[in-house]
Amino acid sequence: MARGQVVVITELDPPKTLDLDKYFKAARTLVDAGSDAITLADNSLAILRVSNLATGAILKQQHNIMPLLHISCRDKNLIGLQSELMGIAALGIRHILPLTGDPAKFGDHPGASSVYDVNSIQLMEIISGLNKGYNFAGKNIKYPTDFVVGCTFNPNARNLDAQISRLERKIEAGAGYVMTQPVFDRTLVKQMHDRTKHLNVPILTGVWPLLNGRQAEFLHHEVPGILIPDAVRSRMNGQEGVAGRTIGVEIAKDVVRAALDYFPGIYLITPFLAYDTTAELAQFVRNL
Repeated sequence: MARGQVVVITELDPPKTLDLDKYFKAARTLVDAGSDAITLADNSLAILRVSNLATGAILKQQHNIMPLLHISCRDKNLIGLQSELMGIAALGIRHILPLTGDPAKFGDHPGASSVYDVNSIQLMEIISGLNKGYNFAGKNIKYPTDFVVGCTFNPNARNLDAQISRLERKIEAGAGYVMTQPVFDRTLVKQMHDRTKHLNVPILTGVWPLLNGRQAEFLHHEVPGILIPDAVRSRMNGQEGVAGRTIGVEIAKDVVRAALDYFPGIYLITPFLAYDTTAELAQFVRNL
């Protein structure tokens, strides 16, 4: 982005089982299609998956693919978070996205505890300290980390002023780039640009290709932070199979075109390991 190049980051959640062959095949396909890095969620929606740190390390060491790791505050206390960050640094992984994380009670292990010793902004401040060579207790760690820290932003929120205020705090805490929740409306892209242009940080617009009408309704009603406009849901209504995917990709491409008029990159979100769809979009970005 610093060189003025368009960046494509593609999210590919680690699998829920130890059958990893399909995952690494998908990651290679996405990179070959034009993705610059694979970003790995940290048990998103509080649903158990293979460790994103282990998966990311294999991507880097065995497949020469750049991982961008999400770090959730939900599952580890202050010691565990710092230990994991130091381990990430020891593995030579630099790109991370701190998140507060979805509460455990909403996931597939509702009896699990949510820790939340810190939130995402406090974790960014801790990472800034590690980058200066000190842990949270003020002790020297000998070799400073060199993390490139991102943050999230939800342009779909009904109270956008509150989201902008929180985004400003994240940037003050050390975030150097922004990855948004998925956007489904090109008019929202312009509004997002108008409200964030004073921040002077690169923003990667989240793009989720819808696969069918049922998925659109599920995301809109059941997944926090996702809001699909009525016009898009109406367009997807009753569309299934190839027809649903075709319309979903058309909507996604429309958002990509609008986003690249204002922002330097795209954050593609792979729906349910349907990586052929996000590979098509990555290739679309490269051909623009």
